[in-house]
Amino acid sequence: CPRAGNAHSLAPVPPESKKRFIPVTRVLDIFDRFLRLQGKLMILTALLAVFSTSLLSVFTISQYQSVLIEKTFDVCRNLSINLSRVAREELLLNDIYDNTRTAVGGLRDSQISGLRRSYVIYRDGTIVADTSAERIGTRISPAEQSYYEKIQRLERSTEDVDGATMIRFADPISLRYEGERIRLGVSVFEFDRGEIFAPVNQVRTSVIVISIILIFVSVIVAFFLARRLSRPIDALARAAARIQSGETGIQVPVASNDEIGQLTRTFNAMSAHLKENERVQTRQAAVRREFEIAQGIQLSLLPKDQTYGPYEFLGSMQTADTVGGDYFDCLEIRNERKKIWWFLIADASGHGFAAGLTALMAQTAIHTALHLRPDLLPDQAFAAVNRVLYQNIQKLKQRRYLTGAFYRADAAGNWMVSGLHLDTLIYRAAKREVEVLESDGMWLGVEPDIAGDLRRQRFRLRRSDVLLLYTDGIIESMNPRGEMFGEERLRAALSAAPDAALVAIRDNILSEVRRFTRGAPLEDDLSFALIRKTK
Repeated sequence: CPRAGNAHSLAPVPPESKKRFIPVTRVLDIFDRFLRLQGKLMILTALLAVFSTSLLSVFTISQYQSVLIEKTFDVCRNLSINLSRVAREELLLNDIYDNTRTAVGGLRDSQISGLRRSYVIYRDGTIVADTSAERIGTRISPAEQSYYEKIQRLERSTEDVDGATMIRFADPISLRYEGERIRLGVSVFEFDRGEIFAPVNQVRTSVIVISIILIFVSVIVAFFLARRLSRPIDALARAAARIQSGETGIQVPVASNDEIGQLTRTFNAMSAHLKENERVQTRQAAVRREFEIAQGIQLSLLPKDQTYGPYEFLGSMQTADTVGGDYFDCLEIRNERKKIWWFLIADASGHGFAAGLTALMAQTAIHTALHLRPDLLPDQAFAAVNRVLYQNIQKLKQRRYLTGAFYRADAAGNWMVSGLHLDTLIYRAAKREVEVLESDGMWLGVEPDIAGDLRRQRFRLRRSDVLLLYTDGIIESMNPRGEMFGEERLRAALSAAPDAALVAIRDNILSEVRRFTRGAPLEDDLSFALIRKTK
């Protein structure tokens, strides 16, 4: 049974409450009494037309807004992908970012609607390219870096920057190597949300006004307007898809002077720039191939690791560029009935192709001089090679020189050396300590005649003694704190396992350098040679 307090809910509705429906029924009665069927159909058609036109107008505007925003984002997304293609190689080398900064700088002046900033971040958080030059070299916040490290593909987010709402696109830049994806950095584009949505708001207002004024033609106007405005965006989207598939240089006809027309012109400029970058990369690939051939020639001219008479020889060379300026050699020369062994170490100023060419000229001059005059002493050979190198360097009109030392040894272990290079390190097996022989002389290629500046030094190698010849790339290798490896650490690495094979000593030296520098890229060529007297 219902409670007494709810009894009123079961009571019949009073007659007075029905009076609220009387006005509606009276209107319908008047509509039926005084209007004919034609009038009713006209009013009904007019009401349906108003309703359908309003509904279609709202639907058309909504669809146009979605299409415009999505396709505009597709274009921006493809521009981000193409910028990543330009930056990938330079981020891998982490050296020079000319192409990346040129591409980002082009966006600074491109006048893309809503674009406020674009930049490229290296994987350690350093901004390497930015439309604002003053931000280059700065680092992002730890929170931003943590976010960028988590993204796996192009992502869009909304951020509040300086009181404005920004739409940010972040695209990870990576390289696939041996089945794994190596993260190199990220490219970021920031768009002003208000400016991107401004054209949509203007069109919506215009269509609504036109729909109110021209109720009977609103559907047609909305349809043709949407079709007219979406056509250039469709063309841009198709062209962007073709660029994404690898076809560059696509040009889209400019159909208007509004924001879409400006976006089309910017797209055409970016596409042409990508085509030019593709041609530049093709030329660079050809140049790299030529450098690889030059590197192969350089490495093939190095002496073999083997035994030369009573001396065991082992060399190691790592170049900072494809072609290096370091040079070491070992020659066996017969002087009358005696065999003489020459061991040479040199380092051309700088590194790269020009330094490698200088080292190759030195090698040619050295081999020629020693084979024509097997009786030369180290200072005489050094002076003869210097005359040839000086003349060649003058012809090239380059400021080049070499540090070097020429060692001459006989079967009994008697050695002579001349030149100006780094100190010679000799591990004395009997004393189990490293002896330092200071270099004293003159450089190659600086003056035409240096005979008066040369000194001839003598020393002796006994059985199991190890001689280390090296260039400054070892001792000047730096760790992240800016400290150099130095001669003291090199002496320690040489004496760590002196009785081991030369291969083990070489590997220990390289391991100590890598451990000290923590795997940092080479700033200079790193070369050395080990010679052990075996008899």
